[in-house]
Amino acid sequence: MLKSAEVRWLLNKGQEKQIEHWFATYDQQFGLEDNYPRYDYYLSLPDIDSLGIKIRDPREMKEGLVSHVEIKKQIEENKTFKFNEHIEGQLNTWIKYSVKLVDAPLIVEILNSGNTTTGWIPVAKDRLILKYDLNTRKLVSATTFVDEGCGIELTRFKLKEKSIYTFGFEAFSKSDQEKRNLFRTLPLIFESVGKIELNKKNSKSYPEILQQY
Repeated sequence: MLKSAEVRWLLNKGQEKQIEHWFATYDQQFGLEDNYPRYDYYLSLPDIDSLGIKIRDPREMKEGLVSHVEIKKQIEENKTFKFNEHIEGQLNTWIKYSVKLVDAPLIVEILNSGNTTTGWIPVAKDRLILKYDLNTRKLVSATTFVDEGCGIELTRFKLKEKSIYTFGFEAFSKSDQEKRNLFRTLPLIFESVGKIELNKKNSKSYPEILQQY
């Protein structure tokens, strides 16, 4: 089980270049334009934006075809915050459960049916991601274990043949201070990213984005 405090924005065309440039200073770059190294499958839940269920990208491992089912449930109402005159968003708080699957019939069914799987929405993804460690006050790789921190993520994904970019923050805490960690991370990142317009209308969770498209 993992708790998180999150904010995410759908980016307007061209905005991704500014954020991509910032990630490039930390040797993070996207691959080829049409190359998506990861496919996740989201359960279609019409008119429900407080719950997300997905099958993480299945991979062939020594033990068999391995994936995880992730269930995220929103545990508080969205809260609007205004970071500055250019940036306004919606704070989401979630609790996530993850269950490992090996050679599960559901995974085989999804892979065999490709994009036509009834009830599951395939999403092709490529991500640039770093973590901010609040204890050391440094940016570290996404694979570094951090007790108190926040993930910073620029995601390029394809959903129903549409190419979409999102910029998101996902804070976590060993001491139940997810929101504190989020709001301590935001000013540090936006100061180095530079001026950018991010509005509340484009601030959406993944379940909301899936419903929009």
